[in-house]
Amino acid sequence: MRTFILTTAAVFLAIVTTEAKGHKPTDKGVSSFSKEQFAADFDHTSNAVWRRTSLFDEVSFIEDGKSYTAFYDTHSQLVGTTSIARFSDLPANAQTRIRKDYKNYNVESVVKYDDNELNATDIQLFGLQTDAADSYFVELKKDNRRLVVQVYTSGDVTFFHDIK
Repeated sequence: MRTFILTTAAVFLAIVTTEAKGHKPTDKGVSSFSKEQFAADFDHTSNAVWRRTSLFDEVSFIEDGKSYTAFYDTHSQLVGTTSIARFSDLPANAQTRIRKDYKNYNVESVVKYDDNELNATDIQLFGLQTDAADSYFVELKKDNRRLVVQVYTSGDVTFFHDIK
């Protein structure tokens, strides 16, 4: 049951990061080179599910009991990974700032992005292309307004994007 829940969460994360951008995933066209590179990058994974979007080869998988999605560019090089996180995973100063600046907002989701610093390709998250370093993206909602703030590992918080 736990594996099913984690797999569902991983697939949900992959769909959110592609569907929200208007890029429909397909199972066709995934590069065999991306699959080989994935096997070299992540050697202890399970439940790998591949899809091709207009921008990346994406693979959702489980490693050490946690769900991830990895993004590979057109050269089959790792761009970065995303995983579901908790608000409590954010640096303490960022939690305080968000509670203060967005006090009437509810936290809808937290996504951790781990950038591959060796690859200059930009990732696209929540419909925007970004050269984000390792950081968290926190989706907040108040009434009918949804927005995303970016939280850096230093604890700095910046507005990232309104979600329509």
